Amino acid sequence: MLFPVTWKVKIPSTYLLAAWALAAVLIFCACTENYLMAPPALPPAYYDCVEASPQQLVDAYYAPYADINGAQRLYAGKVFVFKNIELTHEMLRDAGEGYIWAGGSVVKCYCLNIGELKRYRAGDRLDIIGVNKGISDNSSVLVFTDCYVMPAGTVALPASGTKEILQGY
Repeated sequence: MLFPVTWKVKIPSTYLLAAWALAAVLIFCACTENYLMAPPALPPAYYDCVEASPQQLVDAYYAPYADINGAQRLYAGKVFVFKNIELTHEMLRDAGEGYIWAGGSVVKCYCLNIGELKRYRAGDRLDIIGVNKGISDNSSVLVFTDCYVMPAGTVALPASGTKEILQGY
């Protein structure tokens, strides 16, 4: 005889049912796209950002009586956060190029975590944080670099209280 000892294990059906239910839950959870994400590791300087809407920043540059050169001196190189921005199909369209448009077609954000946009759908709310580089040379577009996108409200920004941008003079 090859295996002289045989074992008979009796497993109560309640244990089998519980094991089956646990396996089903684990498989279901692993296959869904909706899962919790950790926010990106932001550079420390980003926590001292200025909260604004894209339109407020555009108005600081282009509103009537605005001083474009003064706005460039004040805001270029500063970190801004745009909170609760709705992700649109238009924003997703240019994600393959490494950037998204925040607040229409005037603020162009080059994102470091652009691959994260695959997790979102049009209609989702995002916070976008990045460095304002100012007006691009060949157009009236405001360019942001080193941007991060994350679900709205994931990180409490700005950390040191609210700061404002000035309109006009």
